[in-house]
Amino acid sequence: MGDGVTGIGYQAFYGCSSLTSITFNGTMALWNAIVKGNYWNSNTGDYTIRCTDGDIAKDN
Repeated sequence: MGDGVTGIGYQAFYGCSSLTSITFNGTMALWNAIVKGNYWNSNTGDYTIRCTDGDIAKDN
């Protein structure tokens, strides 16, 4: 996912139970600044967000 992403829509990854990682070509601060729609990660597996400066575990 490019570092220019500013939003992730409603239920974008809903039901992706086999999701193990999201690669984001930006920093953890940029990831945290992304506006995320309701339930964007509902019913997903445990995944790690891989950023350029570290990893973020799924917040359960």
